[in-house]
Amino acid sequence: MTDYLADGPNRYQPPTPGDVRGPCPGLNSLANHGYLNRSGRNITFVDAVKGCFDGLGVSPEVSGISAFNVLRVASTLFHPAFQFDLRSLGAHYKPIEHDVSFSREDDALGDRNVFDPRLWGSVLRLIGRSYEVTPEMLGRAKDMRFLQQKAKSPKIRYDVDTAKLGGTEVGMLLTAGFTKLPWIRSLFEQERLPSHLGWQRTRWGTNIISTVTVAHRSLRAQRYIPAELRSKLDGPLDQLVDFLFPERNMTAVYKRAEDSGFGELRRLTEMDRGCPPVPVPCDPDRMCCTYKARGCCDVRTTCCFPKAPSCNQGPYYGGYGGYNGGAAGGGGGFGGGGFGGGGFGGGGFGGRGFGGRGGGGRGGGGRRGASY
Repeated sequence: MTDYLADGPNRYQPPTPGDVRGPCPGLNSLANHGYLNRSGRNITFVDAVKGCFDGLGVSPEVSGISAFNVLRVASTLFHPAFQFDLRSLGAHYKPIEHDVSFSREDDALGDRNVFDPRLWGSVLRLIGRSYEVTPEMLGRAKDMRFLQQKAKSPKIRYDVDTAKLGGTEVGMLLTAGFTKLPWIRSLFEQERLPSHLGWQRTRWGTNIISTVTVAHRSLRAQRYIPAELRSKLDGPLDQLVDFLFPERNMTAVYKRAEDSGFGELRRLTEMDRGCPPVPVPCDPDRMCCTYKARGCCDVRTTCCFPKAPSCNQGPYYGGYGGYNGGAAGGGGGFGGGGFGGGGFGGGGFGGRGFGGRGGGGRGGGGRRGASY
């Protein structure tokens, strides 16, 4: 087993005195590996999005929304010079911190920036029965944590926003490849990317559709979620996409991202969001397989899924194919088209959109642009 993070600028290094960390184990891990400033300070919008992509493979589209939610609470929204530190993310509901965390105490009961081994231990007693961790297991663990916190404090807040955050976090966790118990424990307990245990980053594995697909499974496994959210879970998946990733937020990100120097990531996002404009062969980054899952290959590319068996990344990978097909290359899957041809900040939510789902999508001339 080769640990690709054993040496070099992204080797693991715990925080030193004076460094700061926040409520998110994933972001803390990125700082411990140098994908974000190791001090945990002076992080810009571009730093956060690029760090999530380089370290975890998270689509700029997904991390861009999270970064937008952080920055919109500041009066200097998207000012190129604006910076934040990880500890500031612990401000109650602004916007990453929330009650009923897997590993942090609620705001009314303790320090939400500090890992709590007692709370995490209760989660482990539930999910630790299996080597493979599923969305449903984490959904049941969230129910258990809700009941724990409700018994301790009448001030618990578990509303629609809280449940949405929790579901999205589960989606991002599992689509980033943390599906094995030792890997999840490394992330939460040591705030370390578990490359030393065999984990590897999968680029573009965490995109909007894959994240929402896993979040949907986890939230459906929960009993104690608000009725408003439950109704969304019983509807079509694109309705849940709109609910978890509101288009108004996406529009705001596109409008302001260029002013923050985000143009350098446009190429990555174009690759993430739709069919390629030119033929794309199979490659180590498995982009061919992502396009195959979106139904693009037999129309606009010459790549061939059967020649790339390593593209099958399991039940949480593959974009649209992941929802109906279970893995990359699962046919058209959800929609069949691309998430869009436009770049991040370069054409709205996409030049084409969902494609095939009701014949419309989120791109082109509006909510129901042309489909592939």
